[in-house]
Amino acid sequence: MLKKYSLLILFILLVFVSSDILAQGPPGGHVPPPNPIDGGLGILLALGVGYAVKKIQCGIVQKNEERRQKRILKNSSKRK
Repeated sequence: MLKKYSLLILFILLVFVSSDILAQGPPGGHVPPPNPIDGGLGILLALGVGYAVKKIQCGIVQKNEERRQKRILKNSSKRK
């Protein structure tokens, strides 16, 4: 049982230590510029806003249609 836990602890330590070793920057001190994420993120944001506006408008139109149908049914039942 102790051997099992010691192997587990050794494995966990090796995983954490190896990730620190591999996380070093490139040699020579040259750091590449970060990649911009604005282009794709802006497009996704614009598409999301457009989709939300469309869903809101469709919901408003559907509610107005339901109200109109209720009024028509109400008025037709009053006439009879």
